[in-house]
Amino acid sequence: MRYRETFTFPFQAKIPGLVNEFIDKEKGLWSFVKFFKRSLILFFFRQSGLEKDAIRDVKKILWINLSAPSLGDSLMDLSSRVLLNDCHLSLFTSLDNAHIFYDDEFFSEVFVKESEIKYQNFDFIILDSYSSRTLRIKNKYFRKKKFTSMFGFFNGPEVNRVLFSFYRMNHLLRNRYSADSISNLARCHMTIGTKDKQIIEAMSLPESFITIAIGGEWAYRTYKKWREVIDLIIDFNIKQKIALVGSSNALEIGKEIMDANKHRDNLIYLVDKLSFKQTSAVISKSSFIICCDGGLMHAAHAVGTASISLIARLTPEMQLTNAIESSYLYDPENVNNIHCLDIFNKYKTLIGPVN
Repeated sequence: MRYRETFTFPFQAKIPGLVNEFIDKEKGLWSFVKFFKRSLILFFFRQSGLEKDAIRDVKKILWINLSAPSLGDSLMDLSSRVLLNDCHLSLFTSLDNAHIFYDDEFFSEVFVKESEIKYQNFDFIILDSYSSRTLRIKNKYFRKKKFTSMFGFFNGPEVNRVLFSFYRMNHLLRNRYSADSISNLARCHMTIGTKDKQIIEAMSLPESFITIAIGGEWAYRTYKKWREVIDLIIDFNIKQKIALVGSSNALEIGKEIMDANKHRDNLIYLVDKLSFKQTSAVISKSSFIICCDGGLMHAAHAVGTASISLIARLTPEMQLTNAIESSYLYDPENVNNIHCLDIFNKYKTLIGPVN
């Protein structure tokens, strides 16, 4: 009977997603086998009776989040932790994602090794999903503890992960917050620690600048015409300072941009020079960021910086929320189909009149 939970939201709200498309493509023997395997693990680990669909009368919670494949996904999946600010909240996550939650104002501790949680005591456990690894850890270290899951058996369909996280958490809190409140709250959050703030302060960045995030992991989300965009911006506003940020996959295009702008002093080159959180700190100081859908876009929204976001394939409704300040451009196939002039016009709208 619970098989329908694999393609049904565990709360009463409609959020943007590709659930119907997923059902048409994936529903069948394989999805049932995956569901059946997880059901058996719950049964044989004797966990079914401890599963709860509400968070009540608990003070010390461990949130196990191991399924998020990227920094941006992790920020989105854990965004609703802000609704648990009356609890002592701890996180167990992967080493790759843990660093963005150090110094967090909501997570009191962040664990990355099983040995670190072995002797910890919690009132309640939140699982990201019913993956076999997550269930094994729950059974091994917190066998008799009550628990719930954010995604549960729901697995596979692309959805707006921030809205999913907030609506699911609000459901677990027995709808403590109204739909309007959720709409106003639903965005990622990230805390920049004192050490990272000091590093950025020591860089003496300009008083006013914008950020452009270059590079990318996926071709359809990696814009190739940043040089043209930068030329349009500087020709329009000769005093505009621009911080170029990105990871190692942006080094090639970064060099091309800098070589083409040797005669200008507008660019601040920070590609592959800072950590993710330090880059986020730079973004937080900028007027706004121009970027493609990716980790730094979610980081910008997590530190409250407005964005001009270039989005492809997944619709803006699946990537953004009402609480996010973003002037987006969308193409159903590839961000490189977005014209440079359209990005420039968005820039002019945000920057206002230039003397």
